[in-house]
Amino acid sequence: MDDFPRYGYLENSHTTSRGRYLLLDTIGRSELESLHSLVLRRRGDEESGFASVLQRRSSVILETELTREAASDMEFAGHAYPREGSWFEVTPARDGEFGVPSTWWTSAASDFALQRSSKFRSDVRVSRVDDETKRRLKETFLLANLGQGVSEPEKITEGLSGTSEPIEVVSVYNVGQGSAAALCSGSGVPQVFFDYGWPLPANSASASGPLCVPGSHGVEQVPIVLSHWDMDHWYGVSANSAALDVPWYVPDYKGNIGTMALQMAATLASKGLLFIVPDLGDLSLELVGRVGQIGRTGRNCDGRGDGTGRTAGTARTLRDG
Repeated sequence: MDDFPRYGYLENSHTTSRGRYLLLDTIGRSELESLHSLVLRRRGDEESGFASVLQRRSSVILETELTREAASDMEFAGHAYPREGSWFEVTPARDGEFGVPSTWWTSAASDFALQRSSKFRSDVRVSRVDDETKRRLKETFLLANLGQGVSEPEKITEGLSGTSEPIEVVSVYNVGQGSAAALCSGSGVPQVFFDYGWPLPANSASASGPLCVPGSHGVEQVPIVLSHWDMDHWYGVSANSAALDVPWYVPDYKGNIGTMALQMAATLASKGLLFIVPDLGDLSLELVGRVGQIGRTGRNCDGRGDGTGRTAGTARTLRDG
């Protein structure tokens, strides 16, 4: 499992006293080569098994820092710091070299719950990815490689309009550093979730309690609408695996998404529960009002927006779990 160099997809970043905190969703070199070869095989109209191999992988997350000195040697497309969705190379610190203290997290195959790991070097170097490797990474971690096209708008509307009760309440769940909300009946029973997020490892203490489980109120197959692919918008599946057994309506993002996000999407697709929303601008969904806006260009809808849903309901609540 100690497969270096590793390549990390930037899921989260913020300023620290030393430079920049980075949360990287990583993949080892040999694993990348294997997955990339399956992508090329699929492009040749062969059955490659890319999605099934992806589902069985174990995830490896790295929390580290990019020092100001290291950042000064890199280019970030005109930005002072890297943007989320960037790729980095991670290698062990060389002998006699002061590496950056880091924390590793891993999950078992087909599982999304991360556990702290000591299987990797705790001091690492973070650097830019060479152009050839970057090309392979960008060709590999695409939603399109799952082989599933966008869903018809009529099918999307039909799937999201069959709520069991009228929607009267918007519930925003107190999950700390994450996003999770639901369109609920007057009695507070979720009818549609809008994002199903949970804090990432560094912010795990910010969550106030367990996240509502789809179907726990006697309503089966409560769908989840995903605003965008940031990990803290879908990571609730790590706390409640039942969320992998309901339909998800996700944006058709054309760029890279994280390795864990693509694995999650592959898991849903294998169950017939992944519905990709075409890029139609503001998509109105007939749920008394509007559920939200998904499928716009940009990883965060408009680049930074959270895609908050709106309904005709009059009540809004903040719920612990």
